[in-house]
Amino acid sequence: MADAHEPLEVYRLQEDGAVRREYVNVARTRASCYVQEGMGIERDTSAARSPNGQPTFKAVICNNNNYGLAGPSYDLAVQPCIDCPKNMVTKDQYRSSVTGGYTDPGPA
Repeated sequence: MADAHEPLEVYRLQEDGAVRREYVNVARTRASCYVQEGMGIERDTSAARSPNGQPTFKAVICNNNNYGLAGPSYDLAVQPCIDCPKNMVTKDQYRSSVTGGYTDPGPA
């Protein structure tokens, strides 16, 4: 997820050889990128590193066999969905109405 977008000017080469200027909205700062409740963050091994050499990440929605963050996270670090113990699932009452992902129910 990202808030606070700003336009980034990019140039695209067209099939006829012409160059066209376009604008793509990107997150303004590192702090404007986040994941919501019921999600986790994984390294995106299929993507190239970012222009500054940092690894890239992707958000994932946690299912009922695991659970994710209980609230938004602005930290660009691996925060995987955590697997439930064997033969257990996360109850639907811990399913996020925002993302559909499952969250940590916390201590009983």
